Amino acid sequence: MSKWASFANQVGREFGEILRTRRESMNLTQGELAERLGLQRTSITNMEKGNQIPSLPYVIAIAQLFDMEPAMLIPRVNAPVDAGGSYSRKLTDYRNIATEILKEASSAG
Repeated sequence: MSKWASFANQVGREFGEILRTRRESMNLTQGELAERLGLQRTSITNMEKGNQIPSLPYVIAIAQLFDMEPAMLIPRVNAPVDAGGSYSRKLTDYRNIATEILKEASSAG
């Protein structure tokens, strides 16, 4: 399996765990969540199993339904990229910057 395929599988699995945990904590069935998103229940099942990764608009919609920031749905997985070069930063650097911006924005509101 290539590094990218392994990365995509890990992202899918971890996103699915986050989605299932949050859905269950809100006492929603897969069908209820699917209905609120305009999806089929099988789409939620596939997401939770890690077989389907939603598009960004659906990540935003899911986050809004769960009353959380979209970044909280994104797994903390390092992509197999070369972080070298003068304009590159490691994924963790971007994640830390985004977290700080979100904290400042939420405390300002």
